[in-house]
Amino acid sequence: MSVIVLLLLNACNRAPAPAKIGQKLDYKGFELTVLDVRTANDFPGARKARAGYNLVAVQVAVENTGGRSGAHWDPLHTRLIDRTSGAQHKAHTTGMEPQLNAMNDLAKGQPLKGWVTFEVPDNSSALNFEYELPTSFDHVILKVQLDKG
Repeated sequence: MSVIVLLLLNACNRAPAPAKIGQKLDYKGFELTVLDVRTANDFPGARKARAGYNLVAVQVAVENTGGRSGAHWDPLHTRLIDRTSGAQHKAHTTGMEPQLNAMNDLAKGQPLKGWVTFEVPDNSSALNFEYELPTSFDHVILKVQLDKG
């Protein structure tokens, strides 16, 4: 009996499988959904991409549905991973508006929505958007495959 309980607890604390655009990821009441992805050399209000690079803007919605304290959003905890090359790209300081800025202690039921922009080589493909949850959520990494189609 105790083995079954331990297996169930372990399954409940496991990071969800990678999602696709439009699919909601939920880990202990922290919900993340990638709503849209846009790629361009330039976005209004953003610094233009360097030669050989593109800007990739990811529209993200986050919400604390569990009411746990410590639920927060910070674009510094995001990255794009090229699944082919393994290259990692951090969030850009400027990008598509409205930007999804950092927010501590998300109130239960208060959704946030906005854009996080990255600069990636123009030959990048098979990208994952990743968000690392804070300590209070076990540093779990939520992943979304940005492949359209």
